[in-house]
Amino acid sequence: MSKKNIKILVVEDNSDDIFLIEKDLNKARSIEMKIKTADTMKAALEILKKDKFDVILSDLSLPDAEGADTFARLKDVAAQTPIILLTALDSETLALELVKKGAQDYIVKGQFTSEVLTRSIFYAIERKRLSDKQDELIAQLKKALKEIKTLSGLLPICAKCKKVRDDKGYWHMVESYISSHADVEFTHSFCPECLKELFSEFVEEDDEKKKSKN
Repeated sequence: MSKKNIKILVVEDNSDDIFLIEKDLNKARSIEMKIKTADTMKAALEILKKDKFDVILSDLSLPDAEGADTFARLKDVAAQTPIILLTALDSETLALELVKKGAQDYIVKGQFTSEVLTRSIFYAIERKRLSDKQDELIAQLKKALKEIKTLSGLLPICAKCKKVRDDKGYWHMVESYISSHADVEFTHSFCPECLKELFSEFVEEDDEKKKSKN
């Protein structure tokens, strides 16, 4: 979405209200508002199936949809598009409930200015963007947590060879068992004791060199 170009779908069956909304939106000097209108839910859904918008302004009372059903049907088709509800005074309580269910904002007809309408559109778009980003991050976190493997509880290990017994009774080398149950990779080296046992001649020679230097 470009800041200089905002596509808006106005779902409203009252031609006088459409005229006032378009007049208010066209007052925004630095922003080009591309407005498309639909006077029924059927027409709105057909438009939304073919085109994408930055925001939807919708009356709650349409010839073929009423109240919460209006919002639900729009959201079902355009879940990623912020929706601002146009309400009458007697439906303000319903509008508040629908905001809790995902509508970005509501405006009472006849009680808003051009500045209020424009600001509501900008805020709705930004809130929706942040909400989608938050949902994406939460989904990534859940996926990451699901993929994390942990070891816990008692782990049977052979006292001599140090192999580990799994829950099916099979014995595995410690490193292969841990690798399959935790997000770790092994690098191999020798501890001082093993190094001395396996390569004593080199260790002793190195010790002698160190002593001679001192």
